[in-house]
Amino acid sequence: MIKKIKASTSEKFIFTCLILLGVATFCTYFIVKNKCLFVKNIDPKNITFKKPNNIAILDAPWKCDYRTLSKYFT
Repeated sequence: MIKKIKASTSEKFIFTCLILLGVATFCTYFIVKNKCLFVKNIDPKNITFKKPNNIAILDAPWKCDYRTLSKYFT
């Protein structure tokens, strides 16, 4: 006959913590999946800079395919 071994209190506590951690991880993943938490909704046309001479504007192509990249990397 197989003897059953009872789990100690600390093992039950660790198992409960692991279950709660897993549930919290999956809930957080699905709730925060497509959110930008640290980005504010700012209109770039209304931004004023302290030193506008130090601002560089990158004029990059919005559509990246091999034809547009080939003129930059030949």
